[in-house]
Amino acid sequence: MSSLIWRTRTIWLGQAGTAINVLDHALSRTQDSTARSLLHLRKARALAMNGDARACRRDLDAAEHALNTATTAPPAWCSWMSPADLAVDSGRCFIDLYLADPAGFVRI
Repeated sequence: MSSLIWRTRTIWLGQAGTAINVLDHALSRTQDSTARSLLHLRKARALAMNGDARACRRDLDAAEHALNTATTAPPAWCSWMSPADLAVDSGRCFIDLYLADPAGFVRI
């Protein structure tokens, strides 16, 4: 999984397209709900960087659903994932998409 983690750093290197491809591949092979939540969340961040608000929202919804339906202990590499992490990265997506306004409301 360390290779996947390294590759998802492409998001922060401004290589959103590469990150989306890597995350799509990882999602096709991942069964654990918490792990899927994290991968969807990272993909949403990359989609936001690309300006794709609709796809970003779809992956944010998928991340929330996966996290809320987790029934087993997650793998160690994503055991820290929580609703707070989902909220923080969702907010970052909205900022990247210029959907946050100065009053603190989110426009979708």
